[in-house]
Amino acid sequence: MQQRVNTIEQLQRDRTGAQELLDMVANTVSRTENLWLTQMTRKGNSLAMDGSSASINAVANFITALKRSGYFQKVEILESKQDDKNLGIQTFTFQITAEIAPPQPVQARPANAPTPAAAAKTPAKKG
Repeated sequence: MQQRVNTIEQLQRDRTGAQELLDMVANTVSRTENLWLTQMTRKGNSLAMDGSSASINAVANFITALKRSGYFQKVEILESKQDDKNLGIQTFTFQITAEIAPPQPVQARPANAPTPAAAAKTPAKKG
């Protein structure tokens, strides 16, 4: 029975909601101009993304935004090159990998514990 409980607890710790992941990626893409994803694959905590952009700077901005989100770590670009297939407009294709590491929830304080600001205002007792 304890093994089952441990397994369930481990699965809950490792679980990252698909909706939360999609929201985070979508928000990051939408804040990066002239960039769109064409494919995204998740295996465990690893996320692979393929996409296109109008400039190499957009790819760099996307990588920076992923790192700053706090939701991804070890963001690496595997490949970025100019797309030779579309001669009418200059585009770049890219492949990026990232490790999913959602921010840890803030630890709840006991109801009777003073807030840090209140504790700082309370003078120390001499004694």
